[in-house]
Amino acid sequence: MRGRLGGRRARLVVGVVSFLIAAAEGSASASGDEPAVAPAITAPVITAPVPSEGGPAVTPRLLVQGDAVVLHHGPGAPPLEDGTTRPGFYLRRARAGLDAADGDWRARAIVEVTARAEVADVALDPIAGELARGRTRATEAYVAYEPGKAFVLALGSLRVPLGLSRQIDEGDLRLPERARVITRMTPDFRSSGSLTVVRLATEPLGPVGVAPDLRRSGDPWYGWWRVSAGVSGFYGALPGSNEFGLGGDAQFQWARVCATGELLWSRRDGADRLGFTIEPGVFVIRDRLELVARAEWFDDQLGAQPTSPADGWGAALGATFFSAGARARLQAAATWRRGSVDGDRASTWAVIRATFTL
Repeated sequence: MRGRLGGRRARLVVGVVSFLIAAAEGSASASGDEPAVAPAITAPVITAPVPSEGGPAVTPRLLVQGDAVVLHHGPGAPPLEDGTTRPGFYLRRARAGLDAADGDWRARAIVEVTARAEVADVALDPIAGELARGRTRATEAYVAYEPGKAFVLALGSLRVPLGLSRQIDEGDLRLPERARVITRMTPDFRSSGSLTVVRLATEPLGPVGVAPDLRRSGDPWYGWWRVSAGVSGFYGALPGSNEFGLGGDAQFQWARVCATGELLWSRRDGADRLGFTIEPGVFVIRDRLELVARAEWFDDQLGAQPTSPADGWGAALGATFFSAGARARLQAAATWRRGSVDGDRASTWAVIRATFTL
């Protein structure tokens, strides 16, 4: 829907209800992958090539990331495979695949050829596939029907639309890793069980999108403030105990400024889990250099004693330098985290990441 606002066009994106039933058995349990093979009616988050009149348009996709841990201090610094806590520069992940489009139809197939777990944080990230221990896996493989901007019907291996951060690809993260509340709190349904998610999201003024990357300065929407908001509800049928919860997220973008926030709550075995993360950022050099900060808090068992080692506060500060075409980027980020068990000791690490995408 389009209308006039201050002599310029403004677009109202109507909220879309996203419904996903993810049965994580069969191939999903074998690979430990975040997406599960499931039918879904989901929000339009597919980035697809423009279809051509002479046949389907096919675009190659590539993601290569390398990390270097330059600082690691604190109780969460166990020795690595080579007996050190600073392995130098190493290949973090490599993915390759294809996007295809023909009329209202879209398809995507992305395979992670190799990957290595983040060395700075000892806990594995199931969303990034770290439970698979580097085995080759399909991160996305689906066919979608997209007759309009507000409706997409997709079938295959998809990202679960639970909150904002969980939908962002590793190549689009503003800091090298997701906040701990995102990676540790949402239910683990990969080995067995099922997950049902309902999501409502809206962009009431101007396009924002899932990936929190600002539009380039030459974009007509660059000088307009834009917001998005979303709420998610989920129910996980898991072995031994079920889990349900709610989440809310929001984004604000305007010129060089971008800020995101997310709040998650869930309940399992009579215990409440609660956490939030906030990420403000600003481009100090237009289109090229962005500074991003993060504040996060997570309580694995709200009000329970003794507290969990995962509880506590965290903060991060990072910088990302983008190439002229934004295909290559160099990130540097430092993370500080203080747990509630070892409250007098904090873990600190710094990572440099190089990313190349197609």
